[in-house]
Amino acid sequence: MRRRGFTLIVSGPSGAGKSSLCRAVVAGDASVGMCVTTTTRPPRPDEVEGRDRFFLSEEVFRELIRRGAFAEWAQVHGFLYGTTWEAFRAVQSRHDVVVLDVDVQGAQHWRGQLKEACVTVFVAPPSIAELKRRLADRGADPAEDLGRRIRNAREELTHARSYDYLIVNDRIDEAVSALRAVVASERCRGIRYEGDVVEEIMKDE
Repeated sequence: MRRRGFTLIVSGPSGAGKSSLCRAVVAGDASVGMCVTTTTRPPRPDEVEGRDRFFLSEEVFRELIRRGAFAEWAQVHGFLYGTTWEAFRAVQSRHDVVVLDVDVQGAQHWRGQLKEACVTVFVAPPSIAELKRRLADRGADPAEDLGRRIRNAREELTHARSYDYLIVNDRIDEAVSALRAVVASERCRGIRYEGDVVEEIMKDE
């Protein structure tokens, strides 16, 4: 019995831990693949080109927009972010589940495009105070950017209930287990099976 693949859309405020959750889920399941997105923001010290993001100048990014290379793109925190068709299709061809770490705008776009072939998950911090601590500890952003990220986080959190699932990332191990459970649950939905699975089960020997 064959099952259709789907795309797992993961969003959440900067510092909520969504990237860590996505990497953990991908690392634990060979049938799940991460689609690497593209951005104009500078790489953080622990980020690797092609593994975490594709880093481009704004000039090159906008040229790709003009060429129609992006499935979706948006301006977030003062930088451009997007997913290229090439990157998405490459992962889709090799894995049953495609994981996309995108902003709220990107999630809305993909939901409109993929319909039932996508599942949306919002990752939230346990509190704004904890989010501030995580962002400060990360030390990857200039001080003037932290205030903007917190303001954006408050706005992003207003969209959390519009997602299929909400995971509050208080303990990373529990949050990873929750995201893995989402993947397992969605694989079992009847609409994921190709053909009439009940008829196939009921066939005589």
